[in-house]
Amino acid sequence: MVSEFVVRALTFEDLFEGALEHFRRRQETTCVLYWNGQSFSYRDEQFSEDWDLVEKERRIERLRRCLLDGGWACGVFEERHLLGFANIQPVTFGSRGQYRELDMFHVSRHLRRQGWGRRLFRYSCEQARAVGTELLYISAHPAKETQLFYEAVGCVPASEVNADLLAKEPMDIQLEKPL
Repeated sequence: MVSEFVVRALTFEDLFEGALEHFRRRQETTCVLYWNGQSFSYRDEQFSEDWDLVEKERRIERLRRCLLDGGWACGVFEERHLLGFANIQPVTFGSRGQYRELDMFHVSRHLRRQGWGRRLFRYSCEQARAVGTELLYISAHPAKETQLFYEAVGCVPASEVNADLLAKEPMDIQLEKPL
């Protein structure tokens, strides 16, 4: 029997304890993009990241909180297994209220480079556009692979940097996606 994957909006019922049990966050980074004060450059930097069960449950709680606050979230599912997810915060910001934040965007390691990230991103953009968002704001991990993904889906450096988001993750690259 062949399993089928689907991208759809998340509900509270999808966010049960253990919903990310089959999700594999692992990311090996060897090169990062950084701002040197005048321009962006790549530099070699090696580190890896992974999530334990506690961190996975924190992510589930953040998704729940987003939905409770009036935001939106979607996921990549194989049966009931959540293998990718994205969420858009409800609050607008920017000089004209033109931004909404794509708060989290993650695809399980074994589904990467198969088009699921693009599908998830496209679905997120459609939802943001449907609620009148002009620009999606992304505080993106600096890994070269992550930056190349966001560039491939049409993201560019943010024209207005959100100082609060930058302060939370000073190594992240601040991007926007015109909708």
